[in-house]
Amino acid sequence: MRNIFLFIFVVFFSVLSLGVLNAQTVNLQSNPLVLPTQMESLEEPITDDYILGPGDKLFLTIKGKVINVSYELVVTADGNIIVPDIGSIYASGISIKSLKKKIGDILPKYYRDAQFSLLFLSPRTFKVFITGSVISPGSFTVKALTRLQEALNLAGGISPNGSYRYIQITRTKNAKKTVLNIDLYKFYKKGDVTQNPYLEAGDVIYVPVMQESVKVLGEVRNPGEYEIREGDKLKDIIEMAG
Repeated sequence: MRNIFLFIFVVFFSVLSLGVLNAQTVNLQSNPLVLPTQMESLEEPITDDYILGPGDKLFLTIKGKVINVSYELVVTADGNIIVPDIGSIYASGISIKSLKKKIGDILPKYYRDAQFSLLFLSPRTFKVFITGSVISPGSFTVKALTRLQEALNLAGGISPNGSYRYIQITRTKNAKKTVLNIDLYKFYKKGDVTQNPYLEAGDVIYVPVMQESVKVLGEVRNPGEYEIREGDKLKDIIEMAG
């Protein structure tokens, strides 16, 4: 790791009773910045906008004059749910809301005046792969709606020499590879959730070694060492330190 030995002192001047200006600095060793190698994983609620996929489990109830049944359904590998006496309904890649509309359109063809309810039981699981500068690289099984930070937690977090700002997620869809470039600082400091994205089946997460950093000392909330990216300005670095 290449450190840039640039010490940025943000000095706060206060007027003492004697009229003397006193510049204060903070010693890095006595007040180190603790980077968020791990964050609490908060399970996100499943709403009707959730996009279904193979492995998702649903609970369908149909009630009417001649029928009163309930079924536990699983989205199959080819993307269907199989409803007894009705048949296959394609569900993969559409929202729960859209599936409800599909069922509502199909049901009257089989049961006149019947009502139904569709509940979501549990999300699908899939594997992702984490490599590079993390504590325990490897493959991990995660649920749908798992974000990048949660997966990094499973790998023990980013190593002390690992990069937070040049993380790559390689995603393959229909034999086409896409690379997402992630800057976790933007998520930590600005709440930019696009920099803590949902993961998809087969994602490969690579955490490189941190290349360049600066140390910020003085009257800031979080003095310490910060990774920098090309194009960062002085004000950007000071903002990161609060």
